Amino acid sequence: MDTLAKYVKLFNDKHPKNKISVIGTPMAHYGDDVVTKALMAAMANGNTVERVKQLRNDQLQVWFDSHKSVDDVFNSLRLRNIGYGALSSPRLEVLEDYIRFVNKKKNGHESLINVFITGFGGEINLVPILRTAKMDSSTSAKAKKLVNSLLNRWLDSDYKPEHVFEVLSLGDDISRALYSANLGTLERYISAFNTKASEQQNVDVWDAHGALRRRCCVGGLEICHESTGHEEDGDKLGDDGFAFISSPKLDRLDDYIKFVNSKASGQTTLLQALKSGFGERELAVNLVQANTYARGSAGAKAKPLQEAQFTQWLDEGYDSISVLTKLFKVDETKLNTASMMGKTVAKQFKQFYEKANGVSTKVEPRRS
Repeated sequence: MDTLAKYVKLFNDKHPKNKISVIGTPMAHYGDDVVTKALMAAMANGNTVERVKQLRNDQLQVWFDSHKSVDDVFNSLRLRNIGYGALSSPRLEVLEDYIRFVNKKKNGHESLINVFITGFGGEINLVPILRTAKMDSSTSAKAKKLVNSLLNRWLDSDYKPEHVFEVLSLGDDISRALYSANLGTLERYISAFNTKASEQQNVDVWDAHGALRRRCCVGGLEICHESTGHEEDGDKLGDDGFAFISSPKLDRLDDYIKFVNSKASGQTTLLQALKSGFGERELAVNLVQANTYARGSAGAKAKPLQEAQFTQWLDEGYDSISVLTKLFKVDETKLNTASMMGKTVAKQFKQFYEKANGVSTKVEPRRS
């Protein structure tokens, strides 16, 4: 490198109008990515730090002089290839240096979040990358800053929550939406949007719709399977057992389903969502317990849900024995081994079955 530097100096002295740089030659020969990696490795050597810093500045100047945009540099550094690992890569430091360099030279407003949106192929692709990065300690801090930048970008662009809902692809399929990691991003944006609207005294614009969506999204999050492992999920509806019937989360989930159905012309029901979250058998057990122990309005909610589930079983050809063998996995030859709860569910379904089929359950006194 020293020999090359001497040659470059001699060349520039001889051709002052066509100067070249020390770093430009290896960049042209090996490519930006390879040279950047070499410079980062050299930074680890305490004896060459100052020299490398100068070469880094020269590298930025070469890019600028060759009219490379910040998006071009993102691609040259191949950051997209490493996914969320880009947030902890030394190459990211180089990109950020170039963004600052360009902004200083042009008095511009380039930003890392805009570069990432373009580089990763749009907001819908970037959001899950940032979500994953937030769960890795090596990239968490950077990811949180970028998420905040993304939310601020949407706010500055006056994106309506409805638009963000579509950007995050939450309106295509409710079953997908209920388990989407993007729900957390939508929830945060709506909260920020409502705060901004309140400060601007435009509360009426999004009071009804915005409040509904905020409540709905929380419901969607809380029905998720435990395997999601996202820090924003909070307490899940499934953790409440039969007490879910009296939880405000149930109302929020119902609101959310209605909202998504209205946006996507869907036909998903509250029962389907609950079955997806609890499982068929667990939901049946919870509804039996809720019918037994819940009081007032909570008890009133349980009955129609149980009837809806029983109606579905009826349509599928179930009888009380099927309930034990298919849901509770009891051997048909050993029905007496069923659990007390299994027997209770089967008994209540039998009563529903007989009533639906016009079988009288009234006991007539014997005539002597």
